Amino acid sequence: MGLEFTWKTTLEDLNGVSERDPFYLRINPAKRTIEKMAPETEASNILIYQNGSAHNRGHAAFGGGTRTSDGRVFLVPHNSGHIGVCDRYGLEYSDFQIDTTGEAQYIGAAHKQKNEYYESYEKLYLLPNSAGSVVIFDFIYSEQSILGEDEYYQRLGAFAGTVELERGTQGGPIKSIVCAPHNSEYVMMVDIVNEYITSGPQHGMGEEAFYGAIAQDGKERAVFVPYSSAYIAEYSIQDNYFEATTEHHEGERAFAGGAYINDGINVFVPYDSEYIGLYNFNSREYERGPKHGQGLEAYKGCEKIGRYVVFAPYNAKRIGIYDTLENRFIAGPEHNQGEGAFCDAIYLGGRSILFVPFNSQNIGLAYVK
Repeated sequence: MGLEFTWKTTLEDLNGVSERDPFYLRINPAKRTIEKMAPETEASNILIYQNGSAHNRGHAAFGGGTRTSDGRVFLVPHNSGHIGVCDRYGLEYSDFQIDTTGEAQYIGAAHKQKNEYYESYEKLYLLPNSAGSVVIFDFIYSEQSILGEDEYYQRLGAFAGTVELERGTQGGPIKSIVCAPHNSEYVMMVDIVNEYITSGPQHGMGEEAFYGAIAQDGKERAVFVPYSSAYIAEYSIQDNYFEATTEHHEGERAFAGGAYINDGINVFVPYDSEYIGLYNFNSREYERGPKHGQGLEAYKGCEKIGRYVVFAPYNAKRIGIYDTLENRFIAGPEHNQGEGAFCDAIYLGGRSILFVPFNSQNIGLAYVK
């Protein structure tokens, strides 16, 4: 059964729900009404899902995304040769072509930066998945430049997941994007202040090692989420130091992405693992969370909204919801976008999330109540 809608004619009828929640409230100028989605299942009492705009860029289109300061989401090309642009509601889509070759090109991140002419502006950094360089796209000048071209990074699936960390210096913190090594033997850092690439330490955890990186309190250290690595790992940008810490015993291709909760607790998104993963950064202890029951290659990427961590469905038919307070998994609404549907989740503002389309022909939208 599809989503049902009820119509409300005044803001008062919405019981004070904030207009800053862009997915939950959508103003229809023609009818001058506001659309409120009505729950249809028990899971919908927590989360509701809707297809967003179609992108028309085929299968394996995008490999990630990032939200900019004006609320837009930029989708990073995987097999698509286009950067996708979604409005802050996820309901309008446009794109523009960039110079790429081959397939499986990029993951992604963004950075806000100052210069002498503008108080602030943003650049989009396309970080290599199998490309041999970092591509920087300047929003102000609509210019594309190449940073650190290197054939070494052309290994398929070199990196998977990024995190922004800060290294303290006498002149103030230096921000860098740290790329979690997947098939690369080395951690990679992109200094987004001085714009150069640095190869970090060798990790020794084999191929398909990690998928995702999670910043910890202070933003000087990160946890690398184990994919086929038998060990969880930590990285310090201050010391440029990598350490494998704790064995998780969940097998290969275990997790894909994660989120920091509080007090050192990190949640790992289950990919082939039957269980949600829980890692305490402070004590370096791992424990199994609840079973999810959604099969193999279930989820990729997540976002935390309030007490819930929402998993982006890859092969899972249902959106995944992890209740951090009750330590339980909830199978959310079906998305009906087939296998390999989404590969990441991006915070939209308010209590709304955008799912990055991989094989899905539509952007995915979720609202957490």
